[in-house]
Amino acid sequence: MTTSTGVSFPSYDNTVTLSGTITSPRGTDLRPAVVIVVGSGAIDRDGSAGSIRLHVYSKLAEFFTNELGWICLRYDKRGVAKSVNGDSNLFLTSGMSDLALDVVEATKFLLAQPRVDSTKLVLTGHSEGAIIMPLVAQHLRDQGVTTPLGLLLLSGFGESIETAMRFQSEELWEEIVNGRTFTTWLLRRLLTPKKLQDKIDDLKVKVNTTQSDLIVKKCGLVKIPAKWFREHFAFNLSRIRELSASVTSHVLVITGAKDAQTR
Repeated sequence: MTTSTGVSFPSYDNTVTLSGTITSPRGTDLRPAVVIVVGSGAIDRDGSAGSIRLHVYSKLAEFFTNELGWICLRYDKRGVAKSVNGDSNLFLTSGMSDLALDVVEATKFLLAQPRVDSTKLVLTGHSEGAIIMPLVAQHLRDQGVTTPLGLLLLSGFGESIETAMRFQSEELWEEIVNGRTFTTWLLRRLLTPKKLQDKIDDLKVKVNTTQSDLIVKKCGLVKIPAKWFREHFAFNLSRIRELSASVTSHVLVITGAKDAQTR
């Protein structure tokens, strides 16, 4: 038997209260614990985005708690679902650094729970959550919070956002070339592999030539999360490798061979 409890805790900068769920096996004994760090986009604690309800993270939490007997925390990132503060642009103005530091606060909150065995803490990151995990580990170490026993990195570790975006552009072009619909026929006449890559280069120039957190275009119809892109573009492979080399936790990396988003 398990319990599911709604919880909340402050963000690292106290600008928003982060809302989450803790699932726990019943009992009074100490248990291993895990924080789920979600992927990029406006995805909530369950793994849903708007009308797209995949429940990836709620199912993962069920596995951790029901099958492994762990205490699991998952939460809505800042500006998403119930982690809001009245600023409609909070999610779009948040950077990679904000998200990583919020993971630190989530970890502190989970470690403070009475049944958590602090010697058996695991952080699980998916997609962007996996990409930023070496940075999270550094923050935990620098703040003297803890060294997690393990890091579980799903579909994303070892790549930067830029390399993932370029890979996705290549995969998109393959779909366009092999497509047999009117849409793919039209796209073959409007786009080329170079144009798709140039879009990424143009985006890099836009976000790196401003200090704004958000770029608003076309009378507010287009909003670019400039801070998020800028920080991710700076978080390149050499930086990821540098931080990863200092990780002393046990690490398990899992990526699907047919994953169309990461490799």
